[in-house]
Amino acid sequence: MNINLLYKRWPVKSGILWFCVVLLGCSNKEGYTQQSPANYDLSRPEVRTLNQALEEISGIAFDPADPQSIYAQEDETGTLYQLDLDGMVKQTFPFGKDGDYEDLSVIDNKVYVLKSNGDIFTFPLEEWKSKKNIVPQVYENLVPKGEYEGLAYNPSDGRLYVLCKECKVDKNHSAVTVYQLEIEDELSLSNTLSIPDSLILQTQESKKSFKPSALSYHPVANQWYILSSVNRMLVVADENWQVREAYTLDRKMFPQPEGMAFDQENNLWISNEAGDAGAATILSFTYTTD
Repeated sequence: MNINLLYKRWPVKSGILWFCVVLLGCSNKEGYTQQSPANYDLSRPEVRTLNQALEEISGIAFDPADPQSIYAQEDETGTLYQLDLDGMVKQTFPFGKDGDYEDLSVIDNKVYVLKSNGDIFTFPLEEWKSKKNIVPQVYENLVPKGEYEGLAYNPSDGRLYVLCKECKVDKNHSAVTVYQLEIEDELSLSNTLSIPDSLILQTQESKKSFKPSALSYHPVANQWYILSSVNRMLVVADENWQVREAYTLDRKMFPQPEGMAFDQENNLWISNEAGDAGAATILSFTYTTD
């Protein structure tokens, strides 16, 4: 029987239908089996250990024009890192002052970096590579005040999406808010979307409210992958933000998962901050069609 999730219905509470997701084999006890979304095996990563400068790695992205590089930033300095596919640093250049930077996207030779307060920094990638003196354009107040950690591009509609980690608007609505941005000549807010918290569902291990740390769009499956370091979960939603699957992540393999991206071959990449593990890592999971 090919079933990843079992759903147990709870009583209606305040007019909202609450559910509990029970993941098969989600216990961290001996005999733990890491469950995985379709076409991936999260129990079999290729692991890259990063150098000390990237201990606080908080976001990763790929440039479609440069499939041999990973772009990353950490959450303490305004520095963009270009890594090779083994995780070795190729180039580092600053783009802004010290601050709490959380995620990034590379679109049409432009880099977009999300700060935790919702500000977005953008600059041309080729100018950055050529070591020119970059003054990034900064978009402030595009989204309401809050804490943000997820930024992702959807190639199917050509828009950027910013995901709340903890926003005031969500506290009274049991939801996670997503802001849709038009990118064209200037960034602008075009829509506000919502993922009901009752559908994100906490596993038996995680009783905390859902606090996402990364977001990425799967272009083949037309699904959103949502990562939470606090909850140590990977949530899969459809293109309309309806949650379809949720997976508890093995804490030994995912000590502090903060970044996520798909490469051109649809392989899944997840980065971990060093935390108590001693070193930051980037894990990759091969996309299979079997």
